[in-house]
Amino acid sequence: GHLDEEYTSAELVANLKKWKITENGKFEVAKAIIEKNVSEGKKTILWSGHPAIIDALAIEFEKYHPFKLHAGVVINKGESVAERNDVVVESFKASKDSWLLIANYSCLKTSVNIVEAPRQIYWDRIWDAETFAPSLKRSHRIGQTEKVVVNPLVFEGSLEEEQDVELNKRLDFNSKVWMEKIA
Repeated sequence: GHLDEEYTSAELVANLKKWKITENGKFEVAKAIIEKNVSEGKKTILWSGHPAIIDALAIEFEKYHPFKLHAGVVINKGESVAERNDVVVESFKASKDSWLLIANYSCLKTSVNIVEAPRQIYWDRIWDAETFAPSLKRSHRIGQTEKVVVNPLVFEGSLEEEQDVELNKRLDFNSKVWMEKIA
């Protein structure tokens, strides 16, 4: 994406253009998890809320033939966003060569099932529990025969860690409210 220069300094813009995804401490951790999953024959969904990160990760993990899904994915003429997303997901599920779907939380509608990918990595977390929770459930659906493994990548002692704690509280609260409604 582009940065609105009204709100950023020229130095920040220059530094962001030089920054590489491989310099992020999460990269080596994500790489190790993906390599382990591939060695076990398990497809993985790598989640991020940022199209630029999704694009950068797709380049770095090219050897796993990743599919990517975010708002910037090209849509063919006459095709809706939902139809394009369905094509990407179905292609990923059917592919024997692709081990990785790199996706934005908001791009998958609630009816999407991806039981073919029982491993999930969260590069970053979204504050909104109502958007985050459905992403967790993409792989854990009726018909799933495997344990779904979720790996959130969170830096200890960071704002991200505080966000993770708050998000988990919201998810726990929402789960308790839902269980009370059906009891």
